Amino acid sequence: QLGFKIKQAGDSPNPYFNLGSKHGNTGPMVHTPGGGRLAAWRNVMIGAINAGLDLNLFGLAADDNRWTGDGTTYRFTFAGMPAIAYVNDEGHGELKFHAAVNPTDDAPRWIQAWNAGFLAGDAFVAGWLERRQGQWLQTSNPPMCAFRRQILPSIAQADIQPKGYLPKGKFMM
Repeated sequence: QLGFKIKQAGDSPNPYFNLGSKHGNTGPMVHTPGGGRLAAWRNVMIGAINAGLDLNLFGLAADDNRWTGDGTTYRFTFAGMPAIAYVNDEGHGELKFHAAVNPTDDAPRWIQAWNAGFLAGDAFVAGWLERRQGQWLQTSNPPMCAFRRQILPSIAQADIQPKGYLPKGKFMM
């Protein structure tokens, strides 16, 4: 009677409700058919890596890091939207990235956290760039990511191409 729609989530007993604000949905992560979340994760990761390369913060050769300290935070533009990223050296030639699109005011504080989620921005992703045995983007399965409903389609559909590395490859520990 109040206009809420209830949607069952697969075999889960937990329902989903269409809660949001008049200014756009601020609800939880959404799952889109056909890999929308994976495409969005990959696009933001590639955008963050490309921006770091453009800013000359690191190179694609193993251990080619050009910042001082444990890691560095930087800002960039992703598909016309503001974004922030954090990169640090995980050893063995790997770089770990966290990135957020439409960052919050507290994003510089939260972006270093592996599970920052919406505390960092309207979209949050995390993953690795392999550089020792080749150059490719790698992730856990499923990838670490969170997307606000209104931003997911534009991020998933962005055309972002990697600069000198492969957009996917084997996950290594």
